[in-house]
Amino acid sequence: MAYNHLSQIKAINEYQSIGYLFREISQNRISPNLMQRLWAQFYTAMQQLAILIDKHVDELLDSIMPNNSILKE
Repeated sequence: MAYNHLSQIKAINEYQSIGYLFREISQNRISPNLMQRLWAQFYTAMQQLAILIDKHVDELLDSIMPNNSILKE
């Protein structure tokens, strides 16, 4: 799939090699930013805490931060 995409781009631009295009796309791939990693760690900690107090993680999050749409995402 990646090769087909790169071939199409090469056919349009003609002056860039497939290797160059592949490197460029690989470097620009989406990676988790710092905030996403912090939220993942926070959620993992909340899951572990929920297990310790025998509560569902969603209930725990709702009781800590009610009406917070960011946590629900």
